[in-house]
Amino acid sequence: MAEVKEKKQKGYNFRDFSTCEATIQMLQKAASDGVETAFQRA
Repeated sequence: MAEVKEKKQKGYNFRDFSTCEATIQMLQKAASDGVETAFQRA
């Protein structure tokens, strides 16, 4: 069986990543869904 990695929730300030309001909303949605984006991996 494959082991499930525990996802760590970090309190990101998405305004540090972008000034675009649509991008900030997308990042907030991804974070609430537990999806890691390139912004968190970088």
